[in-house]
Amino acid sequence: MHENTKVEIDNGPSFIIKGSVKKQSLSFACVDGSGLSDRSRGIIGQFMHHDAYIVAPTGETNEDDKATGTVTAGYVHLIEPYT
Repeated sequence: MHENTKVEIDNGPSFIIKGSVKKQSLSFACVDGSGLSDRSRGIIGQFMHHDAYIVAPTGETNEDDKATGTVTAGYVHLIEPYT
């Protein structure tokens, strides 16, 4: 149902790529951004600059009783399940 691939670059960044057959989705996460340039572009560059985004717990839970957090990127604020 779920496939995970972890990509680690020696002395550099590491990523996790996840896919779900059931949800027909693909997600990409940067676990460690060490070695990424401030000049990075695209999806990675959008979020990998110093202080590009902040994830903070709200102290509340959603209807599934999962903790929620606020993701702030620039002037955009989102509340999502917090893990």
